[in-house]
Amino acid sequence: MASGRFRQPFQQSIPPNHLVRVHATPRFLQDHSVHDGPPPNRFDAVWPHADDSGRNCFDVRYAATTLRGCLLEVLAWGRDEVPAPIAEARLAPVQNADDIPPQIDIRSGFADYVKKLKVAHLRLHEPQGLVYIHDPRCQAWLDEEEQVRSALQALDGIRPVHVDQAIVRLGTRAARVLTQACSTLIHSSGAAGIAYKSRHDDLEDSWAIFDHIDVDFLGDSDPNSDPLLCSQTEHQELLTELQELWGFPPLC
Repeated sequence: MASGRFRQPFQQSIPPNHLVRVHATPRFLQDHSVHDGPPPNRFDAVWPHADDSGRNCFDVRYAATTLRGCLLEVLAWGRDEVPAPIAEARLAPVQNADDIPPQIDIRSGFADYVKKLKVAHLRLHEPQGLVYIHDPRCQAWLDEEEQVRSALQALDGIRPVHVDQAIVRLGTRAARVLTQACSTLIHSSGAAGIAYKSRHDDLEDSWAIFDHIDVDFLGDSDPNSDPLLCSQTEHQELLTELQELWGFPPLC
């Protein structure tokens, strides 16, 4: 997996046998109309791709260990009146104009966005470890790679010297370019995905599962028809928590 002077495997984390995914269409990976949040997402492939070989073209299925972890990641972009990732996405190169989400009025549109979300429960078909991006050895390896170094230089006003814990957690547009470069390198190593901590709570574990890894959806119902419902106590309590935490309009 590692290159250069790193010969040993990096630290890996094995996801539990019950993960949670919140998305408009949890089963599918190719629905770019509603990503896990407005694109670009944290560990998506570098976009647009630098070559036509297909080597760096991959999708990512995002999940978390808990429903709370999912909602922290999926809904964080809605904290601003004009969500920053949407504004940034409008400036980023895109392959299709339809991939840019419309500007959302936080007072009216955000609740509608939340109503489209569904909850799925899944596990990896074959248990295996995902690269832990907070491992210092992994960060040191990434720090030596040209693609990552270029992304580091693009972080205007910050000018970090090395990849570290703070850098892999930044949420700016330039930082997304960096984390996507890291993800592309990790994907090219043959890894199953990336294990990472939520940017909003160290206690919440998150998982970026690459598209060549099979997952099993749990339960008898169609995972694409289990909506996030205010009528369910757990859902209502979590949405209320985020509403109070981040000043959202009423979501239930």
